[in-house]
Amino acid sequence: MNLEDIENDSFLTQANLESDTVDDFFESLKEDEATFRSYSALPKPIRLS
Repeated sequence: MNLEDIENDSFLTQANLESDTVDDFFESLKEDEATFRSYSALPKPIRLS
């Protein structure tokens, strides 16, 4: 397997990923709060014991 064969589905938004500074990154996280809250509302996988 090569590094380019790995797919990474980021949970971060494009604005988060394109932040130039740490301060910009944290500000973009605040702006995208609704997006992150919607992730927690998704159905959780069921573990079978």
